[in-house]
Amino acid sequence: QASTVRAVLMFGILQGSYFFNRAKEPKTAYLLTLLLLLLYNPFYLYDIGFLLSFISVGAILFLYPFLLAGKPKYVQIIGLTVIIQVALLPISSVFFHYFSLSAVLANLWIVPAISYFLGIGGIALLLSGVSATLAQIMVGSGYYAAQIAMETAALLAKLPFSEIPIRAMRPVEVLLFYAIILAALLSRRKKLLWGLLFALIIFIPYTWQPQLGMLNVGQAESMVIEYRGKTLVIDTGLSANKSTAAYLHYRGKYGIDMILLSHLDKDHAGGLENLLASYPVGSIGIAESYRRLAEPDAEAENEELAKVQESYAQLLE
Repeated sequence: QASTVRAVLMFGILQGSYFFNRAKEPKTAYLLTLLLLLLYNPFYLYDIGFLLSFISVGAILFLYPFLLAGKPKYVQIIGLTVIIQVALLPISSVFFHYFSLSAVLANLWIVPAISYFLGIGGIALLLSGVSATLAQIMVGSGYYAAQIAMETAALLAKLPFSEIPIRAMRPVEVLLFYAIILAALLSRRKKLLWGLLFALIIFIPYTWQPQLGMLNVGQAESMVIEYRGKTLVIDTGLSANKSTAAYLHYRGKYGIDMILLSHLDKDHAGGLENLLASYPVGSIGIAESYRRLAEPDAEAENEELAKVQESYAQLLE
């Protein structure tokens, strides 16, 4: 992955500076890594991992000291995660269509926790030479701590207004956004950044209108409607359909409030089992007339109706 290559290459450049009698300069290593990767593959500019990785690290290296140098520690901790989220705003708008308030809160303990996990891993490696059991216990403590951190972050994401829907910024708006940040850094004028933040709050049209995703699931049907934090899936495609689950993952969803089935043909309801295995589902809706098929005295008048009755029994199960 591009983000992994970025981390390894940047680390290598920083460590390699020792052999050329140069001081370690993270900003120089960052820019050189960026140049080398884009020379190797210019299409990394379309890779979400590449963009998230470089923009996050760039915000830490350039914006963080520019805006928060000399501030109290608690201001620096809170300010760092806010700076990163704002720097990622255009990318979030283009790829995910929302701004995450929960991420700002979650990062307040996720970032320090990463240092703890890395420390635990290092100690476990040292212990493994003495006792594999002690090393496993050490790694286990880190694993469960990581699980708790991630589950708490997931709970935050489910809170009302944890995600603010925004429209995708146009290419010229994305370029203008980062051009203003660059101009502020080069001119050392913080007021430009405050002006940028003010402009974002006013001019980015946050949208609470329903979002409709009509998915290409072949000769079948599946749609996703999102409105005010609720998610409705209409039909699930064939049993081989993975597009609906992938789209929900792309949209950052942790669950489905309702799956509505128009009818029980395989091209409309076949992918239900896959969705139930992938996400918690609040409820499943289907036409009231199907309930008659479950009545004790219900008899199928023909072979086709018998198949529908069997499908409905499987749905209830």
